[in-house]
Amino acid sequence: LDYIWKVALLGKAPIDVKVYGNQIFVVNSLSNSITIYDEDTASLLDTINLPTLTNPWMMELYSKKQYILVTSFLQSKLLVIDFFSRNVLKQISTMQSPEGFTVFGDRVYIADTG
Repeated sequence: LDYIWKVALLGKAPIDVKVYGNQIFVVNSLSNSITIYDEDTASLLDTINLPTLTNPWMMELYSKKQYILVTSFLQSKLLVIDFFSRNVLKQISTMQSPEGFTVFGDRVYIADTG
């Protein structure tokens, strides 16, 4: 296998990463943001700033509906972000301290620590 190493400056406490097409999405827990990088160049394409004290934890790219879903550990919410506008559309209350989750069909299953 050939390896090509590229380095990108991430936010504070990067905790989750997903690849969608040629874009790399990184959840930065302490920065309350998602940074988006070009896969080929590792250059920063965009930053999605989330509400203060969100402490985003895990993310899924829900391509069927064109959403980015992110758990908010401190606010006990699931954030629904429009994939194209990068705006937070909804904040759905969950049980205390949601961490991991998965999307199956049109349902979201969330694991929490509360």
